[in-house]
Amino acid sequence: MNLNAIHHIAIICSDKDAAVDFYVNKLGFPVIRSNYRQGRGDWKIDLAVNETTELELFVMKDHPVRVSNPEA
Repeated sequence: MNLNAIHHIAIICSDKDAAVDFYVNKLGFPVIRSNYRQGRGDWKIDLAVNETTELELFVMKDHPVRVSNPEA
């Protein structure tokens, strides 16, 4: 199997301000769009990696529990 491109990569986040600070302010990915999704009660923030690839940040209150604790 050969991959020619990746359209998007989804990342689940628990803290919107921390996620934006890290991905936008520290890593430098520009925001394409940012939407609060009322029906789901979450934020979806799309960031540009390059001309064809995006990072999709999903900021959720009820995010999945991490299986590890790398910050410790």
